[in-house]
Amino acid sequence: EQPRALMILMGIGGAILFLVINLCLIPELSYHLSQKHIIETYEESSARLPGELFRHGNFASRGGEDVNFYTGQIPDLTSRAEAVERMKDGSRRTFLMVPKNQWSELNSAFRVAMGGRSIPVLDDRSSRFVLIASSLAPGEDDHNWLAEATMTEAEFQAHTEVTRETVNFDEKLQLVGYSLDAPAVRRGGKAILKMYFKVLDKLPASYRIFMHVDRQGASSRIHGDHWILNLAKETEEQTNCVGCFATSHWLKDDIVVDTYAIDVPIGSPSGPYDIWMGFYTPGDDRRLTVRSFDSAKVKHDGQNRVRIGVLTVE
Repeated sequence: EQPRALMILMGIGGAILFLVINLCLIPELSYHLSQKHIIETYEESSARLPGELFRHGNFASRGGEDVNFYTGQIPDLTSRAEAVERMKDGSRRTFLMVPKNQWSELNSAFRVAMGGRSIPVLDDRSSRFVLIASSLAPGEDDHNWLAEATMTEAEFQAHTEVTRETVNFDEKLQLVGYSLDAPAVRRGGKAILKMYFKVLDKLPASYRIFMHVDRQGASSRIHGDHWILNLAKETEEQTNCVGCFATSHWLKDDIVVDTYAIDVPIGSPSGPYDIWMGFYTPGDDRRLTVRSFDSAKVKHDGQNRVRIGVLTVE
């Protein structure tokens, strides 16, 4: 009886695995390997409110021709200025398929032209491409994650669960507050840190955040260097971001929210950890200068690195 029961259990397990692969894994992978879903989203949206579909950006690999079945026949808008003008034109609806690693730059150019307004995103499920539209049809949702990470002064002031403190970075950026989802986290877990930065002036370069989560009274450190909204897995060797919300694309008076998950290694010693951070440019490791800070809440080590808070590891 035991071998028969084992075969039945194995059959049930195989059937469950088959369903998981076909219902969950394969559709999820198809979003990244094929652009079929983007074309379907365009067709559904255009049926509600008609518009033309174009490509903008680099769709070919290493200078070759785009032979992709779904994107190869879509007409190009090669000029950035032309793409922005089409998105601005309220007399006609335009759809654009854009590589995700070029999306922040296009959205920034549009915001400059439109006084801060962002372009609506219809489909962001692919890790490679995004479908945007000059306007939304009734009932459609905007999936622009860059717009979600940007708020006004009034919206920031309405937040209640924020520790408010200030650090002025080279008269360009000002840290105005931060929040942790929990003051303590278990080893092997994650702590979600949000930092709020007000843009005082246009930044000429794309800066990366360096973050040192240091155990008080010891040499143990949790590294948290990262690009804001980076689409690729972070490594210490990264010198360029992949489709991130580059600081050079932030507009004056924006308040940008950096949401970052601090991974606490399983072997981390328990106890309180100081959260130190700052901005730097990879390559030359030049840091943004700390001009002033809230000395009652913030510590400065003299190396353009500030301690903004404390995280306890249990």
